[in-house]
Amino acid sequence: MSQVVMRADASIRIATGHVMRCLTLAKVFRQYGHQVQFICRNLVGNRIEMIQSEGFEVSVLPKPLIEESDSSCRHSDWLETTQMNDAMQTIQVLPDAVDYLVVDHYAIDAAWERKLKPYTQRMIVLDDLADRKHECDVLLDQHRLGASQQSVYAEYVPEKCQVLLGPKFALLRNEFIKAYEALKSKELLLKVGAVQRILLFMTGGADLNHDTRWALKALESEVFHDLEVNVVIGGTHHDLIGIQKHITTLPHIHLHVDISNIADLMAASDLAIGSGGGALWERGALGLPSMVCAISDNQKQGVSACVKAGMIYLISRKSTPVQLREMLQDLIRDFERRKHLSLCSLSICSVFGSAKAAAAILSPNVGLHLATTQDARWVWQVRNQASVRLNSQQQSTISWETHHQWFDQALMNPNRVILIVMDQDLKVNVGILRYDINDKVAEVSIALSEQFCGRGYGSAMLFHGEYWLKQQYAQIQRLRAIILEHNVASQVIFKKDGYEHLSDLEYEKVLVK
Repeated sequence: MSQVVMRADASIRIATGHVMRCLTLAKVFRQYGHQVQFICRNLVGNRIEMIQSEGFEVSVLPKPLIEESDSSCRHSDWLETTQMNDAMQTIQVLPDAVDYLVVDHYAIDAAWERKLKPYTQRMIVLDDLADRKHECDVLLDQHRLGASQQSVYAEYVPEKCQVLLGPKFALLRNEFIKAYEALKSKELLLKVGAVQRILLFMTGGADLNHDTRWALKALESEVFHDLEVNVVIGGTHHDLIGIQKHITTLPHIHLHVDISNIADLMAASDLAIGSGGGALWERGALGLPSMVCAISDNQKQGVSACVKAGMIYLISRKSTPVQLREMLQDLIRDFERRKHLSLCSLSICSVFGSAKAAAAILSPNVGLHLATTQDARWVWQVRNQASVRLNSQQQSTISWETHHQWFDQALMNPNRVILIVMDQDLKVNVGILRYDINDKVAEVSIALSEQFCGRGYGSAMLFHGEYWLKQQYAQIQRLRAIILEHNVASQVIFKKDGYEHLSDLEYEKVLVK
C-alpha cells in the first residue's frame, strides 16, 4: 500500500477550491487502495474538520503568530509564512515513508519542492497559473484547454516532468459520474427543452466580492417568477444571514448552503450562472448551458479558453444587474444557442477525469518505440502467453513461422502500428500496443507481459499511446477496441481511460481535439 500526502490550504483568502480538488483526488487514491493523509495550516476559514469528516487524517500546521511571506510567488501571502518555514514544518509531520507528495498551493514553488523532494518518491503539483518554476515529477493543470498548450509549462518544470493538461483530467467527484449516467439513461444530457430551473453558483468560498448578490439582483426580477432558481453558497459566506433574509420575500428562489449534492442540482437545471474554476468542468461534463464570468485573475485563462471553444456564454462582472437580466432573457429564448453550448461542453468535458488523472499519476514511467525486426521473438513470446491467448479472438498457440510472417507484414503495413512499451526505470520491455488505422478510426489492442500484470501498466500504455497517436496521426477521431466478455480486467482499464461500451464486444472512445 502506497502512502500519499496532500499539502493544501483553505482560508478566507484562498477559498476552498484547492482543498476540494485534492479531496476528490484523495478519494480516488483511496479507492485504488492507497493510504492518504493531508497536511493543512490552521488558517481562518480552513476546511480541516470537513476533510476529517471524510475519513482522512490531517496533520495541522499552526497559524503563524505574525504573518510573513517571501516574494518568490505572486500569491506568497496566501501561505501566511515563508516557504522555508512551511517546508520545515511540513517535514516534521510527514509520515516515515511517502510515495507520492501532492502539492496544491499558489504560494509554493520549486524552492519548497526541492526541500521536500528527498522525502518522497514522486512530487506531484496541481497548478493552473503557469507563472513559477516547479521541481516535480508530474504537473496537472485541468484548466489548460485548446491546442498548443503542451509548451506552456516548458520553462517551469524539469525536462522529464510528466505534464497532464486539460479538462480530460478534471478532478470531478463520483457524484458527477452518477448524475451523468442518470441523465444519459434518460437521454437528457442535451439541454434542449424549455428553461424551467436556473442554478446560481458563483463559488469563490466566502464570496468577498459580492458576486452572488450581484446575480441575485437580476434573478429577483418578476420576469423570472415563473422559474425555479436554486442558489448555492458555502458555509463560510460572509453575507450568509443577509442573503437568507433577502430571499425570504422571493418564493421562486431557494437557497442551498454547503450542500453535498451539487451534481444533482446541476443535472436538474436547464441553465446556470456561475464562475470559472473547477465548476466549468462540472457543468460542462453534465452538458449544462452556462453563463460564466471570471471572478478572479486565475480564472481568466480557463474562461477565455472555454469561450473560444464555444462551451460557455461569457458575461462580465462589470455588467449591471439589468444588463445581466437582459442577457439571461436572450439566452432563455435562444434555443439553438443553448443546444450549441451543451453540445460543445459534452464534447470537451468528461466526468471520468479524476480516475484518468489518478491513473496517470500512479502509472509507471513508460516509454514507447516502434517495433523493429529485433523485437520479433519477444513479441512472439508475449503473444503466446496463456493470459494473452485466453483474451484473444484466436486462442490457439501461434507457431514461430506464422508469427514471423505476420510480424514482417505488420512492419511493412502503413496502416498498422506496433509499439513496444518499456519501463524507463527498469529498462525492460513490459508490453505491446497495436493500432490498426482505418481513415479517422484506430482499433487498439494491448498485450502485457505476465510478470507486469496488475501494476498499472495497462492504463499507462493507453495514456501514452494515445498521446503518441495524436502526434503521429492527427486525423484520428475515434479509438475502438474489441474486448471479450470474460476479459474483465481489460474492460476496467479501457473504461477508466474513457472508452464506452457500444455493443457486444466493441468499445469506443471519441478523441477531444
